Amino acid sequence: MSIAALITDKNQIEEALSWGKTFAASESTNLLLVIPQKSKKEKNWIELHPDQIPDLDSPFLRTTAEAISAFLQPAQAGLQNPQSMDRTVHSDEQDDNVPATSTMPAEEENQSPETEIKVMVLQDPQPGWTLVKEIQTLQITLLLLPVLEVSRNTDEENSWQQSLYQRAPCETLQMECKEIPANTPLRVLIAVTGNQDDSVALQRGVQLAAATGGNATAMLVQPAIDEVAKEAGEASLNKIIQNTLGRRSTEVSQKVVLANNLVDSLSGLPTSDYDLILAGTRRNREINQLLLLPTSVKRDHPIGIAAIRKPIPLTNLLLNQIQRFYERFIPQLSREQRIGLVQRIQNNSQWDFDFMALIFLSTLIASLGLIRNSASVVIGAMLVAPLMTPIVGTGLAIAQGNIQLIANSLRTILKGFATAFLIALILGMAISPIINSEMAARGEPNFLDLVVALASGIAAAYALGRPNLLSALPGVAIAAALVPPVATSGMALAMGYFQLAAGSLLLFLTNIVAITLGTTFTFSAVGIRSHQKGMPAPTWPILILFLLVLISVGLIQTMNLSVFSGIPA
Repeated sequence: MSIAALITDKNQIEEALSWGKTFAASESTNLLLVIPQKSKKEKNWIELHPDQIPDLDSPFLRTTAEAISAFLQPAQAGLQNPQSMDRTVHSDEQDDNVPATSTMPAEEENQSPETEIKVMVLQDPQPGWTLVKEIQTLQITLLLLPVLEVSRNTDEENSWQQSLYQRAPCETLQMECKEIPANTPLRVLIAVTGNQDDSVALQRGVQLAAATGGNATAMLVQPAIDEVAKEAGEASLNKIIQNTLGRRSTEVSQKVVLANNLVDSLSGLPTSDYDLILAGTRRNREINQLLLLPTSVKRDHPIGIAAIRKPIPLTNLLLNQIQRFYERFIPQLSREQRIGLVQRIQNNSQWDFDFMALIFLSTLIASLGLIRNSASVVIGAMLVAPLMTPIVGTGLAIAQGNIQLIANSLRTILKGFATAFLIALILGMAISPIINSEMAARGEPNFLDLVVALASGIAAAYALGRPNLLSALPGVAIAAALVPPVATSGMALAMGYFQLAAGSLLLFLTNIVAITLGTTFTFSAVGIRSHQKGMPAPTWPILILFLLVLISVGLIQTMNLSVFSGIPA
């Protein structure tokens, strides 16, 4: 286990070392300094030692290495360059590409005996993404992203910070900081804003204060909405602290500040009373507001101002990789196209008179076509049927993380199914048709039917997202037969052909599941997201997708059992 600090500028060295050693000492672990560098070569790790600098062709890298060496080993600032230290680890030389690092000794005044410092250069075409993938292998528990004079940062430096803060699968802390004087008891102010990252801010803040012999204060920012706002805030803050810290709750003082936001709350505080302001957040806007505090606040600037967040789940990393693949090879919908798509599907997924009328007519046409054994009439019913849109809406809702849309779409599907089934049941009892080939064909679903429905869902979602491709939708409606299986099931049940009724229902369920899966993946591929960039994805869409996949596997197994054989022709 180790604490890691990223260095993208030589001016960050002292601060990264100072804070890195402090955090590492609080956990009795090691400190790893990582210097990322873009390179045309495949991944290389270069180990740097305080008294020996390898031959580096990058002026920035060499300057940074020399600055680190001078800071850690002032007595050896002349720098040697023996061959033994010109050591590069290539990806083809080591499995899983994790460098073997060696301990960097330091003078007693610069580091405590328990803290080992390792300095590594990561050369890669995409060093930030590579570091994200290797964080767990490197056993990094906390990643520090020092930011000096935020307003002067280049776009490239900002991109490093933001990219890693959004992606790293470990606790990540971004700070504007000053070097910590030796043996400083840290006075930590922990800003609690009621989000999911408050817990990690509280835990890290209390741990850091205790390790340095300082103190911690938890501050809740509460809007002054009524006369009991402060009392309500105190109760809420106490509950958060108790749930997060348990027995350690007594180690933190509590403060409630009535203000509209975090910046406003700090503007009215004597910030010189604190050495570190720590807030749990992962929203870029809040982070920028925190790190770019007004001059009035920075007048009595504490040693550090930082934002911290919980580790990003592995599922999010997988989703990010999938999204990167999509964005590279598949044309993405523009903002206007996404808005138009959502509006069209939302409007057409509502249960209203128009939808009900189309369900009634399409079921009537499909039932009569099945009774007449007429494929052309059945096809006509497919073109009239409106069920495809709410099913596509379900896929869009999962991809978008839209709970309201998925509720509306499922409600419309259920009502549409019930209406169609009831109409077919009444017709079956009234006419008592003879089972023919058109009806029997819908009673024996197989794996190919699932594949057809999956492809239909993909085609429908892609066409709906592109206004110039809307002409393809009638063909998709024909391929994905939805109303005919329901009509067959209702009439078969009325006549007592239970196997045929069950088989038709299975086909209908197969179509719904496969179309939903196809539309979900397609909408995700063309740019529909369940979360904002830099924010964690909600878990319920992933769980629903997993459930749909399991249902699909179950459907395939059911089809393979051939339990619907023996249907009369």
